[in-house]
Amino acid sequence: MLLTGLLALVASLGSTQASPTGKYAKHAIVESRSMIPDGWTHAEKLDRHVVLPMRIGLVQSNLDMLEDYLMDVSSPESSNWGKHWSADEIAEAFSPSSETIEAVRAWLASSGIAEERVRTSTSAGWLHFNATVAEAEELLHAEYHVYEHEQSGTPHIACKSYKVPEAVRHHIGMSSNHSPLCTG
Repeated sequence: MLLTGLLALVASLGSTQASPTGKYAKHAIVESRSMIPDGWTHAEKLDRHVVLPMRIGLVQSNLDMLEDYLMDVSSPESSNWGKHWSADEIAEAFSPSSETIEAVRAWLASSGIAEERVRTSTSAGWLHFNATVAEAEELLHAEYHVYEHEQSGTPHIACKSYKVPEAVRHHIGMSSNHSPLCTG
């Protein structure tokens, strides 16, 4: 699970922010890479003022029921055969719990990401916000760098590892923008 922007956070936490205490003090590694993937090279440390689009994927509800739901509308023997769900019905069935949404929002707020900066996706499965590199690094205990694809020269922003508080780790599902580098 790679986090290019899963947490590609931006705004400004300020360099004098106190160390976290209480339930956000202990952090767990979400993803870590020990080496740069083949075909990529380290180019430079990313400027701390650059703004990154961050997207945090939240753990969805009812995924254990997915096969049952699919079979219910796909099997000719079912009374619901052919009664396919609308996008709203799908979002409602699999959206994260309110506990998950609130837990991650509370962590972001306690980390200096103002509530008004955080948007919830239509499906409620993603939290979106912009953050400066400095904010993202503080939030995720990460260090952002620019990597370059050797063949194409395409730059890519990534980190080798990132962490989130143990108190919210089980609420975070995935990030968008999968890539060969661990990105936050």
